[in-house]
Amino acid sequence: RKIKELGSSVSMSTSDEGIDMRMHVWKREALIILMETILKKKLKKIKLIEIGAASGIVSIMLAKWAKKKNIVFKAYCVEPNFSNVNFLQKTASKNNFDIRIFPVAVNQTQKWTAFEEVENYGTKGHVGDAILNKDNQIFKFSLAIKDIIAAGFEPNIIYIDALLNESLILDKLLDENFSSASILVEFDYGVPDNIIDKCNDLNYHIKKIDNEHYLLLKNEDKND
Repeated sequence: RKIKELGSSVSMSTSDEGIDMRMHVWKREALIILMETILKKKLKKIKLIEIGAASGIVSIMLAKWAKKKNIVFKAYCVEPNFSNVNFLQKTASKNNFDIRIFPVAVNQTQKWTAFEEVENYGTKGHVGDAILNKDNQIFKFSLAIKDIIAAGFEPNIIYIDALLNESLILDKLLDENFSSASILVEFDYGVPDNIIDKCNDLNYHIKKIDNEHYLLLKNEDKND
């Protein structure tokens, strides 16, 4: 099968009903925002970290788009669900995309993190505070943000979609104080005060794109 979006098409195959279902609800809005940000910043090399990658379709489509634009692309995807990891690895390999995967959850204090596989939706999972059914949880190996960054690279684009845990992840991510990374976050309930304060301290401007998507830019880039 081929997925065609925004002028690009990517060959992929699935054997998992959950992934097929999720193809209909993947993050098209996030992809558009990332593309526009890359073009405005005139990046010649994309170094992406996607946290909460799910099936990785945003990274996959962005990789194909970058190839068409002659932009060097490499990405690290952080995703604890093994069905998603398997699909992402196969698709990246089939298309020769430089996408590498951390098959872990993000946790600053524990090496094992509670994870709920959502019933009848085997490729979707809830982590930590997002878990609804405490009787239906397993544990996933986890790494701290600083360990993920140390094993990868300093990114210039970051995308976070981590239901109810995005603030905790972003708080630690900002501690790395990247020189010029643009950070796209899907906040489920707006931007918390502690994140606003931290962004002010670190010279980040928070740009609201819509009711869910917020783009964090260094103040020198805020007009982009």
